[in-house]
Parts: sequence; C-alpha cells; structure tokens
Amino acid sequence: MYLDNKVAKKFLIKLVTKYPDSYLGHKMLAKIYEKEGGMRKAIDEYVKVLDIKNNDYKSYFKISKLLNDLGKKDEAIEMLKILSKKKPELYEPSKMLGDLLLEKGSFKEAIYAYTQAIKTNLEKSDAYYNLGIAYARMNEFSFARECFLKTVELDSNLYNAYYRLGQIFLLYRDINEAEQFFMQSMYGE
Repeated sequence: MYLDNKVAKKFLIKLVTKYPDSYLGHKMLAKIYEKEGGMRKAIDEYVKVLDIKNNDYKSYFKISKLLNDLGKKDEAIEMLKILSKKKPELYEPSKMLGDLLLEKGSFKEAIYAYTQAIKTNLEKSDAYYNLGIAYARMNEFSFARECFLKTVELDSNLYNAYYRLGQIFLLYRDINEAEQFFMQSMYGE
C-alpha cells in the first residue's frame, strides 16, 4: 500500500504542477499527505482546494482538525467560526468549535456553538453534556441542570452527567436528589 501511495503522490504532484487548478488533484494529494502524517503539507493542499472551490465544507473541517492536531487551537477556532457561519447546519464543526472554546475558557462562545450543534442534531448527548459544563462554568446552574438532565435522558450511560447533577442538587441543598444522582453516577465506576 505504501508503494501505491508513493506512486500516486508522485503522479499527483506532477498533475497539480501541470494543472494547478485541479480540485481533485489537490484534494487527493492532501489525503495522501494526511495519511503519511505530513499535516502541514496536507493543510497547504486543503487550502489550495478551498482556493479552487470555497464551498468545500469538508475541507474547511479537515483543516480545522489538522490545525487542532498540530496544537494550533486558535487557528482551528477561526476556521471553525468561518465554517459555522457558512454552514451552520453542520453538527461536527459546531460541536468541535464548542469543545475548543470550552477548553479555552470562552464559555459564552462555547454555549453559542453547542446551541448551534444541538439545533442540528437534537439526539447528541455529548453536546448537551458539554453545554451543561459551559453553563456551570458561567454559574448558570439551572440551565446546566437542564442540560445534564437531557444528557441522561438521551444516554443513561453517561455517568458523569449524573455526578454533575448530584453536584448541582447539592448546591441547591436538595440532599435527597443529590444523593440519588451521586448513587447513579457510581454505576459507571
């Protein structure tokens, strides 16, 4: 397989050199670089793809993921923001944007991104869970509680959501409810 990729890469380099506007040539070359671990070269090729066809939303997302993998989180966030504006109905970019913003501590922006993700897919418990985390970090515990309740409604095996619910109910001094949720969280241990 490696030999096939090597031959294909050589051919594709010749192709895009001769035909620099070859959308498929750049895209296939980017995929080969990505498989080989040449993330920066892959990004360069995906950027060329976008120069040729700026509505290739999968390439926007690929660039974002590669930038994130390289530790360039701010650049990944910027790409995801552009993609989310162009194509707000895509779940994965909005979810990833929320994750990166949450990690960065930009909780208001993360809340917006997760809300967009949830609008596109109401059945994703992980987006509700992370939205709950963002609300909790903003001290919006009633919203956080609703998100964690929705999380366990969608996936009863997300035991961390039960734990977070226990914490919130303890905060509200509802000891019985807190105890019940803490006990449910222990099933995952």
